[in-house]
Amino acid sequence: MRNRPSPAFTAKVLGALPEDGSPITSRGVFIAIGEISTPAYVRIVLRQLAINGHLIATGPGGQRVYRRPPAQQKVAGRLLDAVTHDAMPEATPL
Repeated sequence: MRNRPSPAFTAKVLGALPEDGSPITSRGVFIAIGEISTPAYVRIVLRQLAINGHLIATGPGGQRVYRRPPAQQKVAGRLLDAVTHDAMPEATPL
C-alpha cells in the first residue's frame, strides 16, 4: 500500500473482529469502528491484513467475510478473561 494505515487504525480494525472467531463483513467492521472513515478504506485494510496472515478472508470478492485465525481466537479469549478478571476483583469481606 502506498499510504499505510496508522497502527492505531489497524488496531481498531483488528479489535472490531469478534474474539470468538465468528465471521463479520467489512461493513460490519466499518460500523463497529464508528470512526470517520470509508467502507472502501476499511476493505483495503482488511485485505492487507488477510494478505499478511493476520486474519482469514473467505467468500467471493464482493461478499467476503473476515474472522480471526484460531490461534488469535485463543489469545484474544485469554486476554479478555485476564482483563475481565483484573477489572472485577473479588470482593473482600470487611
